[in-house]
Amino acid sequence: MDRLQPLLDWIALHPGWAIALLAITSFIDAMLLVGFLMPSYLLLLGVGALISLDALALWPSVLAAALGAALGDAFNYWLGRRYLEQWSAHRRMARFRHSMARTRAFFQRRGVLALVVARLFGPTRPMGPMIAGAAPMPVPRFAMWTVISCLLWAMLYILPGVAIGASLQLAAEVATRLALLLIAIIVLAAGLFWLASVFARIFGYHAERHLHGLLAWSARHRRLGLLPRWLADPRYPETPALLLIALMLLAAGWAGLVLTWGWSRDTPLAVDVLVYRQLSLLHTPWGLAIARCVAQLAELPVLMATATAVVITLLALRRGRAAAHALAAFAFGGIIAAGLSLGLRAAEPVAYYAGTASRPSNGGDLIMASVVFGLLPALLARHGDADRNLVYYRVCAVLLGLVAAAQLYLGQQWFSVATGCLGIGILWMLALGIGYRRHRMQPVPVRRFLPPVALTFAVAAITLWPSPPAAPPDAAPAGTIDPASWWADDWRRLPMLRDEGGGHLHQPLVVQWRGEAGAVEAALRADDWTRATTLNWESALRTLSPSAPIEALPVPPQPLNVQLPAAMYQKPLPDGAALAVLRLWRAPLTVGDAPLWLGTLSRLEARGVLGVLRLPYTARSALPPEAWLAGLPGTRIRAIDPSAIPQTPAPRQAGLLLLQTPDPRRP
Repeated sequence: MDRLQPLLDWIALHPGWAIALLAITSFIDAMLLVGFLMPSYLLLLGVGALISLDALALWPSVLAAALGAALGDAFNYWLGRRYLEQWSAHRRMARFRHSMARTRAFFQRRGVLALVVARLFGPTRPMGPMIAGAAPMPVPRFAMWTVISCLLWAMLYILPGVAIGASLQLAAEVATRLALLLIAIIVLAAGLFWLASVFARIFGYHAERHLHGLLAWSARHRRLGLLPRWLADPRYPETPALLLIALMLLAAGWAGLVLTWGWSRDTPLAVDVLVYRQLSLLHTPWGLAIARCVAQLAELPVLMATATAVVITLLALRRGRAAAHALAAFAFGGIIAAGLSLGLRAAEPVAYYAGTASRPSNGGDLIMASVVFGLLPALLARHGDADRNLVYYRVCAVLLGLVAAAQLYLGQQWFSVATGCLGIGILWMLALGIGYRRHRMQPVPVRRFLPPVALTFAVAAITLWPSPPAAPPDAAPAGTIDPASWWADDWRRLPMLRDEGGGHLHQPLVVQWRGEAGAVEAALRADDWTRATTLNWESALRTLSPSAPIEALPVPPQPLNVQLPAAMYQKPLPDGAALAVLRLWRAPLTVGDAPLWLGTLSRLEARGVLGVLRLPYTARSALPPEAWLAGLPGTRIRAIDPSAIPQTPAPRQAGLLLLQTPDPRRP
């Protein structure tokens, strides 16, 4: 979280400006046209995260956001009272007429409740106050309920950000790379959510007009106009058009492979190499576990089970034409995926760089995921219910984006291949949606269709849920150092800093300890060190107690690269408000016939969040090892002055301690 420090310092110096900017942004978000382009939920989540870091105070932030939103709603109320009827007839307001009509009808039925609901949900947020002004609702009544709804809106969007910020703090304690990964996931999901909204609204506004023009053109060109006529004219079957579009997309995919990868198709592009290496820097054991769980949602068994459930459920609901449309969509999507698998021979990135055999990275699973997940919004969408349809497309976009990101993170897919396959899948999804809607098939009942399909998807995903990877055995040492040489000068050959990736360096490794694991632990216990509290359900629940003692909180197992500590120990500091924490990792070299351990020694403190959470965090400065490990019984100790330690990219804050503890079981 060090990279946020400049922002936190600016807010600490200018808290008034930060609060004022929050109020101004909330005011702009309430505007009818401008607010549509601003993802306010992402901004307020960020404000909540800053509150969890103690950069902003909770109630001033909530009041500032509510004040800005209330002023924006008041402005919309005035606009509605003066101009709504004139604007409603303008052609540029055509895209908002349906939402405006639904909001007006809901307002007439529910009154004040409609005003509160309109504020809480984005698509109708600016329209509620405008319709209240046109109604007209009395000003005192409008003012009272606007203030209440704006306060609820601010709390509803800021408090989840506080929880996310607290989670990111804990993730940063576990590994900074994990916190950066979670931030990237949140930004990606929120960005896809917003982009799906913008794209769906723009496409929905222009699609009908362009389709009518395309059908008129096809009527004038009997041969050239066969494709649009088959796809969009309900008098013609859509299956030939879908087959032809599938073949065209397959040809486009092959052309893209030839243009980007060349005829050899075995050398990655520069952008592929860049993305793979940058994502590799964010690898952590927990990040890899999360990515495996997300990526397996697009595995072929999960997709096949979901597709089968879709067809069977449609047949059970007597939607035969819809079932036939789904079968054609899945079959032709399979043709595209299988055809592309023959056009690319490059191995998956992780296998390519390891030099091992692997299945080709063809992206067919992404295309099939686009087909299966993308067909569901087309089946569930209803004419005249744009807001609900938008929810389906948002969920689909976020799911596909996270699956693609997980595959890139795991090294299962090249960036260029994933981007091209997602583009082909989205185009195929649009063709399916146009063909389905234009042929006026019977609407699918959501409440009877979605539960069995969602249940099948969940069961298939859980059945194939990747088991936690077993702890890897200790890697074979890269070499052996003579004990006398290590003690004298070869300690310089060992790593000196705990690296969080990307050159972002953290704690200095202040301990090099030669000895068997049992002998090391026995020496520490004799000096009143105990095993550190690890993260489990019991210790995680203690973080919900603001009065939990520091020694009962879980100690974050910070990794060395992607290697978790082999052991962690803790010892209370004299002030009773913090702990000394020793983390030990197996070194890549052995010293004689005994293993060597590398360690950090840090101060662990606790920070409260809104009087509800109590989270552990590591102080920046390392503890001096000679002050905390000098009294170990039966251990030979040598202290290395910081000035004698080789220069590193980050300044050292402590010296280095060499320790040798003999195994009492050996003569």
